[in-house]
Amino acid sequence: MMGVVAHSLPNAPWREDPLAKIARTEFNRHAEADPARAPKSRRGEQVMTDARRNSQKPAEPGKGHGAKTAAVRERAILALLAERTIGAAAASCGVNEATLRRWLTSDDAFKAEYERARSAAFTAGMSRVHGLTAKAVNTLDDLLDAQTTPAVRLGAARAIAELALHQHDDDTILRKLHDIEIVQQQRR
Repeated sequence: MMGVVAHSLPNAPWREDPLAKIARTEFNRHAEADPARAPKSRRGEQVMTDARRNSQKPAEPGKGHGAKTAAVRERAILALLAERTIGAAAASCGVNEATLRRWLTSDDAFKAEYERARSAAFTAGMSRVHGLTAKAVNTLDDLLDAQTTPAVRLGAARAIAELALHQHDDDTILRKLHDIEIVQQQRR
């Protein structure tokens, strides 16, 4: 009952035969009106009409055909944290690059897990930096007092001055933010 006819141009895309489209429309109209009279497939199952097909819910992310296991998704997150590009991460964890990009843009659960992992990695890195701060300040102090070239002492002095300026800026911003939050709370 369904047929296709090629466009008159060679290599043109295929389109549905107008008669087949009319037949399909009539089939859908009758099948929806009386499902008991709807045609059955060769195996005796009811044939799915366009209306039923369109009313079905889309599959949940991470479920259904082609769904990846939690372990694959975890490997993908670790690869994204370790590699410099999405393509390299995809190759590293064995997931198609398009799939990885789709997860990063469309899969809310994956995006949330990835953001948690990124935050944890950043926090761990910052903890290491905080641990090295005392050692770095001691090194700068040694360089200031050293009997080395003036350029080394100047570099150490600049580094200390920049750190002090950044700390002052941070304190000022935090104080102003706190003041804004107090005003916002008073307005409520």
